[in-house]
Amino acid sequence: MNITGFRALFAISIVLLTAVFAYPSGPGSLDLTYAGTGYKFDGFGGGFTFGTDVVVQPDGKIVAAANWHFSFALARYNPDGSADTSFGVDGKVVGPIPESGGSPNDLILQPDGKLVLVGSVNDHSIALVRYNTDGSPDTTFGGDGIVTTDVPGASSCAAMAAAFQPDGKIVIIGWASFLAQFQFHFVVARYNTDGSLDTSFDGDGIITTNALEGRYGTSVVIQSDGKIVTGGSSFNQSPNDKWVLTRYNPNGTVDTTFGIDGIVTTVMLPEWSTVRSIALLADGRIVAGGYTAINSSNFDFAVARYNPDGSPDTSFDGDGKVITPVLSGNDDLNEIAIQADGKIVAAGNSENDGISNHLALVRYNFDGSLDTSYGSGGKAVFDLGFNDRISGMALDAAGNAVVAGTSQELMTARITADFAPLVEVGGRVTSTSGQAIGNAQVVLRDENNNRRYALTSPFGYYSFSGVSSNEVYVVSASSKRYRFQSGPQTITLTGTIWNVDFVGDPGGSKSAVIGGEKVPAEVRETGQEKQSRK
Repeated sequence: MNITGFRALFAISIVLLTAVFAYPSGPGSLDLTYAGTGYKFDGFGGGFTFGTDVVVQPDGKIVAAANWHFSFALARYNPDGSADTSFGVDGKVVGPIPESGGSPNDLILQPDGKLVLVGSVNDHSIALVRYNTDGSPDTTFGGDGIVTTDVPGASSCAAMAAAFQPDGKIVIIGWASFLAQFQFHFVVARYNTDGSLDTSFDGDGIITTNALEGRYGTSVVIQSDGKIVTGGSSFNQSPNDKWVLTRYNPNGTVDTTFGIDGIVTTVMLPEWSTVRSIALLADGRIVAGGYTAINSSNFDFAVARYNPDGSPDTSFDGDGKVITPVLSGNDDLNEIAIQADGKIVAAGNSENDGISNHLALVRYNFDGSLDTSYGSGGKAVFDLGFNDRISGMALDAAGNAVVAGTSQELMTARITADFAPLVEVGGRVTSTSGQAIGNAQVVLRDENNNRRYALTSPFGYYSFSGVSSNEVYVVSASSKRYRFQSGPQTITLTGTIWNVDFVGDPGGSKSAVIGGEKVPAEVRETGQEKQSRK
């Protein structure tokens, strides 16, 4: 059968599978504005491709990382799922690590738009590659865009995840194997912006920790105070494998205020168990997600929440942890993310027939209970026809889950959310000569004619916070001494916007246009509005 015939047959099979598997509608459903179906498959020129991670840019473009023939690879898509041809060649980049030389694991997006992909090279070195916004190697990083690190004394090592500090430094977490000791160690390393190891971090830029036997690092986040939280597992422990969290001070020393001597261990269930992903709440609480085994052949999703000191957060399902079977077979959680409303989205894969995997997402309420408005009873499962797996997830500005993984080729998909993230609206009010207009009134009006008011600062700036996105608003300005000939501005709010500006003509007008109505400029605030500003 030729490829056209195969695709036609595959499309028919997906329709049949959809009918049988009963994809959910509403929250937790495939977003049909992405590639027409909610998902897409992509390749890099033949051969099996493993999707490993995904990020969403501020402009809504999606970048997916992949392992193609053991080479680092990236693909960038427009928000509608079409290839972004301004990136690499026809939206794809392979290299610069030579084919058969690397295994990429995690992708991070810098604030300047550059991308950093981390993993291993030649089976024994930590590898980082940084790309410019067009997909070309960033030669200011390691000289050719590639930085490799060997852990002293280790026979092999790899970076499994990375995080970006506000000062531009990059922190990685991974593992190192020491055959002479028959042990794995956590490895944490920090790099300067040029790719050199940061020697202010533990003296040489690298920490290897093995306070518990068989420590395998998989995830890392940076707190607002600069402290570093890492997660993974400690295996070969009797009687249970353990989840392990460790917190380090910004200089690389262990933070002894966290857990016991900087380490928190959690026994989820007997047999295998590990942390795969960590996320932070604004108040400093830590959410960890991974899997745990109820027996040697059945894994389930697992999520735990910790207080800032590492103790279990008992407001989360009573004991700080939740274990969730998705389908009847193995359930493997690979990534978690926290929505703006505090709900937790967990993504991975699940077996139903003991043979093939399906895409699986679970959403939890803030108290740890399943959010039954999501998917089917809190679980959204999709069978795309192959051995489907989710390896990475990111939330876009609307809270939708964008996932990447494998379904024979690189797979990306977008799954809908049901809430409107709260964002900010702001701008500046100036005169035609460029002078700031202070104490001008700005009105934000929604489609139901509900209004909010703000006054500009002496420098002409104003802002509204806590504004629901995914709605249409009318913004207008007025001032006693100025007339705004352009009138109100209509905006469709999909994210924070800071450039809703107004220019006033100093004509000494006694009236101003507000929301399409002329009212005396002196009538600027009601008593309620004045009270709200006190």
